Amino acid sequence: MKKYILTAILATSLAAPVSAADRRAEICPLIEGLAEVIMEGRQLGASMSQMMAIWGADDMAGVADIGREMVLAAYDQPQWATDQSRERATVEFKNDIALVCWGR
Repeated sequence: MKKYILTAILATSLAAPVSAADRRAEICPLIEGLAEVIMEGRQLGASMSQMMAIWGADDMAGVADIGREMVLAAYDQPQWATDQSRERATVEFKNDIALVCWGR
């Protein structure tokens, strides 16, 4: 369900007079990096409340909505005990978010 919500938010944020491909090329690398930071925080034990507080204020571009949805998606994943597992979870999460952003 959260994947569909995130997809809808991303689609809305990508709707603009410039081509969708141009917007994705501009936005998706930023979204991917944001997903990586969020999952790293989750894997290092940051509380969900701390992570959500970062996105407290709505903004015109919908970035806060995207951030909150990514935090919720990250906390649906387990927190792993080993560095190797944490890294794998982070890479998989950012790649999953990138797939959504790029339209897959």
